[in-house]
Amino acid sequence: MFPHAIYADQRGFTLVEVMVAVLIMTIGLLALLQTVGVSLEYNRSNKFRNDAITFADDAVGTAKASAFNSVITSTVSKTNKSGLGFVNYSVANTVTSLTGNSLATNQISGAKRLLVTVSWREKGARKTHSISTTIIETAN
Repeated sequence: MFPHAIYADQRGFTLVEVMVAVLIMTIGLLALLQTVGVSLEYNRSNKFRNDAITFADDAVGTAKASAFNSVITSTVSKTNKSGLGFVNYSVANTVTSLTGNSLATNQISGAKRLLVTVSWREKGARKTHSISTTIIETAN
């Protein structure tokens, strides 16, 4: 007679179970690794947009601090360091004179609409950010 082996008392994992567990963990870790790359790309894109917002805000602040007649349509190029490279931004100020019945009072002699558009290239695509304000000249 052959002795019967009792498998119920043996503890541990088989080689197949270990290989399946390693495969599942590998797939999960690769998915996490891919999310790191995606999050880094979103952070880079957000930095470009924040830089554009800063340039636009600076252009509006400069225009509001300037004399009314010196606010004119213009375009300026700016370069900003980003990581190991540089990003070129174009800051375009578009000035439009505003007229109408709302300016017919004695307190306002003129008004201009200032549209600041900042553009840059990201991954071969042109991105823009625009901000608009009204500048009013008061009568002395």
